[in-house]
Amino acid sequence: MDAVNGPSTNGGKDPLLTLASASPRRREILSGSWTGRLNMFASGFEEDSPGPGEAAVSYAVRLAASKCHAAFDESGLGLVVAADTGVEVDGVRLGKPSSGDEAKGMLRDLRDRDHSVTTGLAVASPRLPELLSDHETSIVRMRCYSDEEIDSYVASGEPFDKAGAYAVQDGRLAPAERVSGCYLNVVGLPLCRLLSLLTDAEPGLKGLLGLGACASCGPAAGLRRELAET
Repeated sequence: MDAVNGPSTNGGKDPLLTLASASPRRREILSGSWTGRLNMFASGFEEDSPGPGEAAVSYAVRLAASKCHAAFDESGLGLVVAADTGVEVDGVRLGKPSSGDEAKGMLRDLRDRDHSVTTGLAVASPRLPELLSDHETSIVRMRCYSDEEIDSYVASGEPFDKAGAYAVQDGRLAPAERVSGCYLNVVGLPLCRLLSLLTDAEPGLKGLLGLGACASCGPAAGLRRELAET
């Protein structure tokens, strides 16, 4: 377990939130917005493939729920949040590329067109009879980057831990022409949607999640620069 925000400043009375993820991008988003105590906990849950005819939304929510269950059961802690983000184009879900050629193929498929990015969210709490789940979907228009830019980006190693083989906040490739919907959803954690789930789980937590960082709720230029530098 990895403590992010450090020790409590009020004798351990601050709420403890556990993020069931090893993603540095989700960690960056949440640690910069959550003012209570925050832990990272990777349960080791292994993702499966979508079932026959399973929609991207259903798959993302199902994986988030499975990760949340696993972390909640293993950690023995209270409030647990999990997420799963997927990219879909032409009805095909793009996961994390396993090779350079696969990454290049994904980036070519996404180039100069729209695709959807969906994040499934799940929250578990001892106060709840069952976990809560929801999702957020954004539409991303990719710019017409060149084959040479693709080759350079793949050679950097950046695509290999990212669904769709790209990070929207990457300053080198700058892959997106525009994002319709929540920008942080494309990065991996839609704070506005998460706030809704946390409020349902623990009504007193609303003031601990800063919505000023969410692109759907206000200017995000500063956060985009900050994420691009990490």
